[in-house]
Amino acid sequence: MSKYIEAVSAATIIAEKHGIPIVDLVDTFAKIPSADVAPVRHGEWIERALRPTCSLCGFSGSLIDAPISPFKYCPNCGAKMGGDTP
Repeated sequence: MSKYIEAVSAATIIAEKHGIPIVDLVDTFAKIPSADVAPVRHGEWIERALRPTCSLCGFSGSLIDAPISPFKYCPNCGAKMGGDTP
């Protein structure tokens, strides 16, 4: 599984640990390709008008007419359900 890091934090840690001036790492980090990632949005199903509703986008459709939605993600906005980041 891939692990994504913050380039500035990584460069700072490497510079401090190995005694390399951070300006020398700028060109090196600029050559490293960036990953195409998006931040994960976290939401939760809330009950509104007796229907599960996405806390982020307000989606409430006939697909989720159950007391507790079976979806782990909102089919409208893609938010990962379960509340805040674990």
